[in-house]
Amino acid sequence: MTVQVDPMTPSLSNNAGPPPDLRRSGLPNNSLGAIAYFTIVPAILLLTITPAKKSSYVRFHAWQSILFNVVAYLIIVALGITLNYYGLFLYLSLRLFFLLGCSLVWRLCVIRAMEGKYFKLPVIGHLAELKACS
Repeated sequence: MTVQVDPMTPSLSNNAGPPPDLRRSGLPNNSLGAIAYFTIVPAILLLTITPAKKSSYVRFHAWQSILFNVVAYLIIVALGITLNYYGLFLYLSLRLFFLLGCSLVWRLCVIRAMEGKYFKLPVIGHLAELKACS
């Protein structure tokens, strides 16, 4: 006896590709690398969580995120201290341009991490690479 199946009717047996592996859990490394750039808290957590800290890719992006945030904060504080004497308008305008630049660099880092690339910032990236390999 032969069963006729209508090709236009969706069926679970017609799916292309293997079934999903239900034993695998967690996020891929490129997603974890991108998550590391969302504030300093996820970066620190990714350095302490056992499955994530085994990957040098995730460690690199977590360290680069931490160093980027620390340097950006220190530059904003330095701008506030030095430019406070030159006027509020100059301070706020330079801070705005600096934060816009940081936002662009942050977006670039997130996109490159999602693509699975080791995108190294000029000085910070080298330090992050050293910390991730140690």
